[in-house]
Amino acid sequence: MVVIGLNNQILQRINDYNTSDKVVLSINNVEITINKSFAVAFSKTFYSQYLLDNSTDKIDANTDIESQDTYNILKDILQYRKTEFECNETILKDLFHIGLKLEMQELINLYETYVIDKMEINKNNCFQILEIYVYVPYEDKISECLNFISSHFFEIDLERLKIISIAFGIDFINLIVCNDLLVIKDEDSFAKFVISLAEENETFYPLIENIHFEFCNDEIIHKIQNLPNINNCPNVIKSLCDSLSRSKNGKQLNTRSFNPDDFQSMITNYKNSDDFESIYKFFERLSENGYQDIIYKACQEGLHSKKDSKHGLDILLNASKEGNLDLVQTLIECGCNKETTDNYNDTPLILALKNDNLDIVQYLISIGADKEAKNKYGSTPLILALEEGHLEIVKYLISVGADKEARDIKGNTAIGVATYENKLEVVQYLASIGANIEAKNESGNTPLIQASKNGNLDVIKFLISIGADKEAKGKDENTPLLFATMNGHLEVIQYLISVGVNIEAKNKIESTSLIVASTKGLQSVAQYFTSDGADKEVKNNSSCPPQSDASSNENLEIIQYLVSVGADIESQDHNGMTPLIWASIIGNLKIVQYLISNGANIEAKDKKENYPIIYASKFGHLEVIKCLILAGANSEIINFIEDSPLIIASHEGHLEIVKYLISIGTNIEWKNIANCTPLISAIKNGCLEIVKCLISNGANKEAKDAKGYTPLVSASFHGHLEIVKYLISVGANIEEKNNDFGTNSLICASYNGHLEIVKCLISAGANKETRDQNGRSSLFVASAYVHLEIVKYLISIGADINGSDNNGNTPLCAALFRDRLEIAQYLVSAGANIERKNKNGDSPLIQTSIWNKLEIVKYLISIGADIESTDGKGITSLIIASKNDNLEIVKYLISSGANIEAKYEVRTTSLLYASIKGHFDIVKYLVSAGANIEAKDKFELTSLLYASNYNYLEIIKYLVSAGANIETKNKDESTPLIIASINGNLEIVKYLVSAGANIEAKNSCGSTPLIIATAEGNLNLLQYLVSVGANFEAKDNDGYFPLVIASFKGHLEVIQYLISIGVDKEAKYNRITPLMFASSHNHLEIVQYLISIGANFESDENAAYPAIICASVRGNLEIVKYLLSIGANIEAKDEKGANSLIYASIFDHLDIVRYLISVGAEVEAKDNNGTTSLIWASVQGNLEVVKYLISVGAEIEATDNGGKTSLILASYKGHLEIVKYLISIGADKEAKDNYWNTPLIEASKNNVTEVVEYLISVGAKANGIAKWAPIKKSWASVD
Repeated sequence: MVVIGLNNQILQRINDYNTSDKVVLSINNVEITINKSFAVAFSKTFYSQYLLDNSTDKIDANTDIESQDTYNILKDILQYRKTEFECNETILKDLFHIGLKLEMQELINLYETYVIDKMEINKNNCFQILEIYVYVPYEDKISECLNFISSHFFEIDLERLKIISIAFGIDFINLIVCNDLLVIKDEDSFAKFVISLAEENETFYPLIENIHFEFCNDEIIHKIQNLPNINNCPNVIKSLCDSLSRSKNGKQLNTRSFNPDDFQSMITNYKNSDDFESIYKFFERLSENGYQDIIYKACQEGLHSKKDSKHGLDILLNASKEGNLDLVQTLIECGCNKETTDNYNDTPLILALKNDNLDIVQYLISIGADKEAKNKYGSTPLILALEEGHLEIVKYLISVGADKEARDIKGNTAIGVATYENKLEVVQYLASIGANIEAKNESGNTPLIQASKNGNLDVIKFLISIGADKEAKGKDENTPLLFATMNGHLEVIQYLISVGVNIEAKNKIESTSLIVASTKGLQSVAQYFTSDGADKEVKNNSSCPPQSDASSNENLEIIQYLVSVGADIESQDHNGMTPLIWASIIGNLKIVQYLISNGANIEAKDKKENYPIIYASKFGHLEVIKCLILAGANSEIINFIEDSPLIIASHEGHLEIVKYLISIGTNIEWKNIANCTPLISAIKNGCLEIVKCLISNGANKEAKDAKGYTPLVSASFHGHLEIVKYLISVGANIEEKNNDFGTNSLICASYNGHLEIVKCLISAGANKETRDQNGRSSLFVASAYVHLEIVKYLISIGADINGSDNNGNTPLCAALFRDRLEIAQYLVSAGANIERKNKNGDSPLIQTSIWNKLEIVKYLISIGADIESTDGKGITSLIIASKNDNLEIVKYLISSGANIEAKYEVRTTSLLYASIKGHFDIVKYLVSAGANIEAKDKFELTSLLYASNYNYLEIIKYLVSAGANIETKNKDESTPLIIASINGNLEIVKYLVSAGANIEAKNSCGSTPLIIATAEGNLNLLQYLVSVGANFEAKDNDGYFPLVIASFKGHLEVIQYLISIGVDKEAKYNRITPLMFASSHNHLEIVQYLISIGANFESDENAAYPAIICASVRGNLEIVKYLLSIGANIEAKDEKGANSLIYASIFDHLDIVRYLISVGAEVEAKDNNGTTSLIWASVQGNLEVVKYLISVGAEIEATDNGGKTSLILASYKGHLEIVKYLISIGADKEAKDNYWNTPLIEASKNNVTEVVEYLISVGAKANGIAKWAPIKKSWASVD
């Protein structure tokens, strides 16, 4: 059903022209009679005619009609005024054309409403829609059509566009081809279209400017040349110039080209391009036009991962940012990573929500995007959404479970960020869903604190209304009130106080809000606080009251206000600073005057005893000083380092203050703790006018400071020429020395390069040969510190050129050390001795070789320096240069005739030293220059041996290639191969073997390279040596072979390898198997491995000990447990008849003793001598073992084959504690062995006095002991 509406304007016109007259409407000879007043109201065309001639009674409106039913519908509308009727699209189109003809807007609207507005624009209908809107006309709709045609230029019907363009003219087609959205199939097809229009009419020539000729083929150029009058066309020239410009700027891709027939080449071209914008547009076009398969292919080839250079956005990230949901979905369906990130760690989800793209956010969450992902700043999607103020996204994220308490990199939760950003709605929402309103960030600030800091009053009110802690402490323990005060938010302050916050709350430095306001100069805030009862005498942790803070910040009005309400004017901070002291530092005269007028103490001092007048003198506030003096301040007062106002003013260069203080009689010779007078203080800072002023007023020009510097020495040192001249002119002593290094004015001036002062002092009679405590003259220090002009001057006046310091170094040595050839040359030219040695025996040449100074070495040799000169150890310059890796010096010295075989005290040559240090280039050069490659030092080490020892493969290769003896040996008969094996350097070993080294060579211990590799546990080296035929059964001088060595060294992998290549696991060294060695050396894993492959863990006629005895001897409980767990005989004995328990008792391994007995070991078992475990423990003095054995029933009176009990043997051995213990539990102290020896007799035999005395003290009979020991008087009465 179609409804036609008659608007108020039409009805009004019907009423205005109410008449019963009729008029005939003729359409293609079909006549319809209608009321004239209706015709006037309904048709603008008839209305216009009617205004000209109201007698008009006919309208002709011939137009193309496709359906005959149209006439009937038209009659119903015009003749019978029907407003509802049934019709199809064809009739509506016919009515549209009639409407255009008669200017009947209602008929036009019918087609637009029921047809055009329901059409989705595409390549097939775009021209139809455009024509409709051109006729209407609707500018927005026309623009929309033109944009579509531009963006789909590559697929539209160009012939139809050409017809329309010719009809509508160049302005119409310009809107399409000059559109930024233009996407063409390729440049050739576009050019052909433009040329075809130009061929129709020269008015289309300007379109040529839009052709990008750099992408066109020769055919296009030829067609352009054949256009009429083309040579006079500026448009061609402009297009060519634009093309050239684009080419020069590196534009290699035609970014407006989109050819469905050539997608593969486009993908390839884009892969080689960094033009991200064009690549993204390519993906956009593919998505818009439904080419999902091509997008998939592009992604497979990695095109989607291209990133923009600025932010690191890839295609998916950019699509999320731009809100292109279709492209986002397609990319993810093609396998793109939904968690990809840019330079800021922003994910697609984050970029979508930042840009308020809710639909993309919902899609990404629906496919599992991480809703808690954090970007570079630690912000989650929820935090970022609320930062941007996107409440709907915030609500959505919360609805899908986003963590409302997640924190960003600064520890801010979502509600914390929202309060800081003043997002009240978001804060209210988050609070309503239970967000923690007391959550603190890393600075310790709660949401309320954040809001107070930023002055967000509405947020503050809301938070407090729901119970936020208004006294919460944040960064530096500042409360919301303190933060509001710091930032001057008076309304917030007033509100917080109105709801009862503590006005006296203090922060970390104990400042209250009043102190903060005073510091900041916030008078209105300070007044508000005091009016509300704030404590005006409160102090922070620096004990600084509000008035001091105000004074230090020059806030006079606040000071006046605070004083007016009774603040203490003498209040001090922790440094003792009063408001007056602070004002004197700042130099605010008005505050000083105000404070003094209100009774401030002018002699108040801080903890360093600095007074207001001292600070005013330091900072140059003359008017303040005068004010203080006028008020009675003492001009002689001193601080803790005894500086007076005059000393301070002199040092700081405040001449007017100096004059003023002198004028009022201040002591001009006062000395501070460093013995500096005002004069010395003035000189240090070069204040000539003050120096003159002080001396003219009688200051002592010879006064010395604590280092003994006189004014003249100090002025010379600091380079104050005019002061030096002035002091000399007034008679200062020119030769006076300081106490520091014994330097005088001349030495100080020479040291610091003050030539004019040197000349001045010399001309005034200074001694040029005066020396300091180190024996350095003025010439020496000038040479050492590179002051050539002073050197020249001093020599020109006869200074001693070869004079040496206390170490024997001359000015020449000093210059050489600083690498100043020009000074050295000048000294030599003036007669300096180039062979003069210092106390270490170093000549200048030796010293410069040590210091690696090639140019100076060349210079010294060129002027005849002895090239073979040696130092105190006999080292030549060549050896030094070789040691220091200075190839150029080595080359030069040898080219100049240096002895290449020179040796020093340990007979090390230059080649040996270079090999020790690994200096390959020097080794090569020395050998090429004829150095003896087989030279040995006193340790019989050659260059090859040293290189092997220090792992210098490159040097080894070179030396061997140069003929070095590969089998050379050192004192312990180690070859290079043996040394390399010791160091475990496989690459060197491989090289030496490949060069023919003897793999069976032995050192003085009989160790081969393979034995060494085994001992070191170097499996790779071992495998290599075996692979080249090394004997894996070789024995060293002691008979040890590789498997045994690996067993006691604990190298399991080596053992596994050796057995894998056929080594006998039962092979013995002195009847000891590898298993025995592993057991005795506590290597449990090796024990387990050897047994797992069948090693015998019990003794036999060929094996000396069972494994369990070996483990017990060494105290390895885990091995003992393991052996017993696999069936080892707990009572197994060795050749001496001793078992594991006996050995554990002998070696004091109590844990093993306990374990063995716990699993059934026979406590009374005896060895071949009849000795039990208890007897052995007693013999060895193992008290805890003795106690334990007895506790488990060991026979205390058991005897060995000689009849000796535990007590007898313990007594003999002198183990007093065991003797005491045994007797304490009932051991027979009179027991006798087979030879009638009692414990007392045995102790006496061994002269164990302590035991003898103890036994006698407990009643042992002393009969017979005289035979063995002298009878003490204390024993005499014993029967």
